[in-house]
Parts: sequence; structure tokens; C-alpha cells
Amino acid sequence: TTLILMLVYSPVLTIIPLCGALAYFVLRGLTLRSERMTENDHIVANGKQQGTMIETLRGIVTLRLAGRETPRQAAWQNRLSEELGARYAHERVRAIQQTGKLFIETFENVILIWAAMTIVMGGGFSLGMTFAFLAYRLHFANAARNLADAAAELGLIKLHLDRLSDIALTDEDMGFAEPQRPREDFSGSIEIRDIVHSYGPHDPNVLNGISLKVEQGEHVAITGTSGGGKSTLLRVILGLIVPEGGEVLIDNIPIAQYGRRAYREHVGVVMQDDSLFAGTI
Repeated sequence: TTLILMLVYSPVLTIIPLCGALAYFVLRGLTLRSERMTENDHIVANGKQQGTMIETLRGIVTLRLAGRETPRQAAWQNRLSEELGARYAHERVRAIQQTGKLFIETFENVILIWAAMTIVMGGGFSLGMTFAFLAYRLHFANAARNLADAAAELGLIKLHLDRLSDIALTDEDMGFAEPQRPREDFSGSIEIRDIVHSYGPHDPNVLNGISLKVEQGEHVAITGTSGGGKSTLLRVILGLIVPEGGEVLIDNIPIAQYGRRAYREHVGVVMQDDSLFAGTI
């Protein structure tokens, strides 16, 4: 609307703010790639720094016992330096944008006022019309630059969405879609048949054709070397891992049909990496 009013006042003067808006669009377009790259580097560096800090706090006892506090602190400081460097690079791009924006605004004002005064002195414009045109021009310029900024921000949102997609697009635990009510007729027999599982398409099988049956009341101990698949086997039995091949049966019922959450209502488990939460045991 303000652009139409400006054209009604003076098509010649309207060209100046139009060129200024176009110049700002070009500036944001030329710096958008650098802004995306530096923003991505800052996100990654910040994540690594925070991850190192959290990992250090969780393993502080290990660090104390090994006497490795100083090297660990140095490693975290390196991560912090990388984050600060990435933030500085991103802020530098933003500073270039702001400097360019200020230059465009100032240059546009000088040219516009000079041209408007020339028209006024030639009798084509009154002083009141000049002030009205400048007011419309200010409104138009702010709206146009806000539009350019919003378009650039929209392009940067994908960076954050990509970081969230690993969590947001992960399939829901299939246990929530299975039967929920605990079964009363639970005896506790467990059977696994021909279980095959690996942790990656190019990794060797951790479990390869494993079969086992544990009847009610039996006590079973599974031993083996480190990395032999004991914890993986337990996670398969608990329904925490869906094997690539084979099936798990609880009381002769497939675990998916029985319901993993219903099954866990009857199971007590102590894992080697359990966490204690605040409160009483």
C-alpha cells in the first residue's frame, strides 16, 4: 500500500527506495551461504562443547581416580575455544550484514533527500508532500528489510530442524502400540529362537542364531568374554532391542503379541549402567 502511495506521489522518487530494498535483498542473498555455514559450525561446536562438559561431569569419579582432571579440562577448553571461534565467525557475518544495511540506508537517505529537494525547488513538490513521501518511504523500507530478514531466517531454520530430526523423526517405541494391560497368568518361561542381530549393516553379527529356553523357576547364568554379546542378548530378551532375525516368546507368546510394556511389569532388572534418580530407593 505504501508503495502504491509513493508511486502516486512520484514514480521517479519511488525508484530510489525500490533500489535500496533490492540492494538489501541482494546483500542478504550474497551473505546467506556464509551465514548458514557459520551458523551450522556454531551449532556443531556448541553441541560438542556441551557434550564434553556433560560427559566430564558424569565421569568425574573415573577422572579423579585416574588423575586425568587437567588433560580433561584442557580438552574441554579446546572445545570451548572452537565454539567461541565459530560464534565469532557467525557474528562477523552478521556484522557485515548490519554494516551493509546501515550503508544502504544512509546512502539511500542522502540520494532521496537530494532528489526530493531538487524537485521541491523546481516547483514540482511542496515541502509537506516531501515529508509525507519520506514517511511512506520509511514504512516501506522497514517492511521490505523485515521481509528480507524473515526470508533469510526461514532459510536458517532448516539447520535447526536437521539437528532435531534425529530425535523428532525417530520411530516411537513399538511397545506403546502393543497390549498395555499386565497379564495375570504370568508364569515366566522365556524362549528365544534363532536370534540374529548386528549394530550396523556393515558390522559383524553380535548374535548369530542364538536359541535358549528358560523354564519357570530355573536359574541361568550366561558367561562370556567382553563384547561377546551378553548385554545384547539380555536387551533382546527384555524387548529393548528388536533383533534382525528370530523371535522372543514369553510363556510361548511372541513378545510383540504379549506386549513389551506388559511383560516388563513382571520383570525386575539391574543393568550395569543403571542410573540412580533423586529420592529414596
